[in-house]
Amino acid sequence: GTHVAEFESYGMTLQSQARMLFGEFIYAESADDLDGMMIAMYWVYAFTFMLVVFFTLLNFFLAIIVDAFADVKDDEEKDLTEHDFATDSFDAIVSFWAYRANPWPERHKVITVLRERRQALDRHYHREMHQLMEVTV
Repeated sequence: GTHVAEFESYGMTLQSQARMLFGEFIYAESADDLDGMMIAMYWVYAFTFMLVVFFTLLNFFLAIIVDAFADVKDDEEKDLTEHDFATDSFDAIVSFWAYRANPWPERHKVITVLRERRQALDRHYHREMHQLMEVTV
């Protein structure tokens, strides 16, 4: 109220509470002039305000986390490729050794095979088109 300058008016109170919300201050300088019961009430107010703000922000944070968890859980239930821990672990080990024993071919070999396949498809396409043209003529 009127005993502490930071809380003299409604506007000053909102400004002081915003500063408290962002952690700028919790102890008003003019609170030194308070005595007895007023200083106790100031600390009860400050503590209560910070407690309410803390739990409100914690509630927002938890709502975001729980919503994200629910989305992930729904996606996980739709995913049919995963099994239990033991099966996935066994599959990871077997896959590691299988890929190690049978590595990917070298890049130039893959390119050579793809070019040969394309040439073969092109020859087949041209042969089919030629036969089709002879039939229609």
